[in-house]
Amino acid sequence: MPTSSRLREVLKTPGDLKSDLHQLGIEIIAMSGRAGDVFLMDLRVLHTPSVNSTKNVRMMATKRFFFQGPSR
Repeated sequence: MPTSSRLREVLKTPGDLKSDLHQLGIEIIAMSGRAGDVFLMDLRVLHTPSVNSTKNVRMMATKRFFFQGPSR
């Protein structure tokens, strides 16, 4: 797994991002869905919005849950 400083360097450097990330063992995965779909993801996952290629307005609601550990 790459260090965060190495990943930051790759993300800031112009070039073939997909290939550069692949060399670090990281893969870009595009996610798409339909109205009403639910996505669950770990907040530690690197994520970013994409360009809306349609004329339809897109909205997404976010709810964060934090694990507090087992209750005593």
